Amino acid sequence: MDFLAFLQEHSSPVLERFFLVVTGLADMKYLLGAMMILYWCVRKDIAYRMGFSFMTASLLNGILKMTFMAPRPWMRAYQPSITRLYPALDAASGYSFPSGHAMGFTAFFLPLLRVSRKLPPKVLACTAIVLVVVSRLYLRVHTPLDVLTGVALGGAMFLFTDRLYLYMQRTGKHYLALWGIAGAALSSAYAVLMLNRSSLDESALSGVKDIMKVAGGTTGMCISYYLEQRFIGFSEQAPIYLQMIKCAVGAIGLVAVLYGLEQILPDKNSFYLLRYLLASLWAMAVMPWIIRKYLHPRKLKT
Repeated sequence: MDFLAFLQEHSSPVLERFFLVVTGLADMKYLLGAMMILYWCVRKDIAYRMGFSFMTASLLNGILKMTFMAPRPWMRAYQPSITRLYPALDAASGYSFPSGHAMGFTAFFLPLLRVSRKLPPKVLACTAIVLVVVSRLYLRVHTPLDVLTGVALGGAMFLFTDRLYLYMQRTGKHYLALWGIAGAALSSAYAVLMLNRSSLDESALSGVKDIMKVAGGTTGMCISYYLEQRFIGFSEQAPIYLQMIKCAVGAIGLVAVLYGLEQILPDKNSFYLLRYLLASLWAMAVMPWIIRKYLHPRKLKT
């Protein structure tokens, strides 16, 4: 907390605005959007490794937050002098420990360090992780313990999921990914249990909502991986005009599922899970089928 007080005392308006932009760009929808472009158009193996790592880390993060229920720095009675910037509110509505941004970004970008042989992607990965970690501290929405624990656990989740992914690819046992469905279900059940045992404060409600979203996305991703590897096997390579069509069709479908269903489904946790499950299935199973069936260069020549 002394470190946060020091940052607050020596804060700069320019740096505050910069880190507000950084933490805004760290939103999950931007990460997953980038991953989908990578999946449809560049290298699906890297996208799978990013996805498994990120989703597993996000589920664990949600469970830990609901377990410890640590308040944000400015809510802790022994340090009331710590304040936050108002725009950081939307990106800091849940519990504090461990940092979801630090954990998720670490798990998401570490696959680039392992897979890429070129320097720019490695620099991008390291820079992204460092900037997000620093932004969470500079905006006083996390303590050093929050972000350092998040980085460590994000790295651990990457190592676990990456070894599992490589094993599935080497042995052809793609059905092992379906165990992720059980993990998502248990995480959802645990979140609801902890919510019922809490005082139903805003942080608990936000935490359960986040877990439901990630559980839905994880379930869809695990099913999609099995279906794509076992039955679809689409190719990411295509001329630039086809790549643009892929992105347009995929994005329209995602918007229709996520935001279209939001307008007609009740505001309940189970429907958050359903929306993200369907969105994940669309992006990672239906779109690959469409690409192979209708948007493959050889198909268009026949």
